[in-house]
Amino acid sequence: MNRKVLIIGSRLSEGKRTFYNGVTNDVNRYIPLFTSATGGAYYNEEAFYCFNPTVAILKDFFAKNPTDFTTIVFSGHGYIDRTNNRDMLWLNEKQIISLIQLIKMCQSPKKLIILDKCSKITPSYFNLTGFGDVLTENFDGHIDFDKARRIFNNAILKSKPGVQVISSCSPNQLSYLDASGSHFSKSLVTSISKWADKIEPYSVLLGTGALNLSKKEMRVYRNNQLPIQLRSDEEVNFPIGIRLGTELIQSYLY
Repeated sequence: MNRKVLIIGSRLSEGKRTFYNGVTNDVNRYIPLFTSATGGAYYNEEAFYCFNPTVAILKDFFAKNPTDFTTIVFSGHGYIDRTNNRDMLWLNEKQIISLIQLIKMCQSPKKLIILDKCSKITPSYFNLTGFGDVLTENFDGHIDFDKARRIFNNAILKSKPGVQVISSCSPNQLSYLDASGSHFSKSLVTSISKWADKIEPYSVLLGTGALNLSKKEMRVYRNNQLPIQLRSDEEVNFPIGIRLGTELIQSYLY
């Protein structure tokens, strides 16, 4: 099984210190997740991250790293272009690409894309809140790393080819962030960690399950931000987490 995860942190200028620190902490939050047993037991050499990449850098990365399954996380500025209703991603100070362009760059037959950006229907910045403490997650999952890797690979093999996109907010909403990271990324990572910490029969947590758990976790922030599944090919639902046990828990999959 050839699989990789790419975390794109588009933190832009250091002048916007809260945003800059928040995106940096988002990237630092996802790396320990994916390289843990809970997050799929990726080897260190399978987990990549970059800050403010150019289009050329992304194209080169995907060309040199063909995979059976790719997870892409984008944390940064974004909006919905009102002229063509496309999700746009602000890669760096000078380059903006559409979600469709990103999907086409990655030639993997199975793609899970997590977008943590605003979805206002005009170019817009994150709504910044006050400073917060940096959170350090402990990913236990009660499962051996090598066993977790075999289980995760098997779940990928069983999934159908296609694209699944999860967005941090609904159309025309802001994606909230503070210096410790975005509300969505913190909620997603925390909810996966809490889910994996429950001593129940072995489960594979799929994208929609993680999305639903993150919605509950986000209630603590008391804003109107609602994460959604932005796009999914028919019957596509990719794994994002696992935990100890012997039977699949269907209630967490849908």
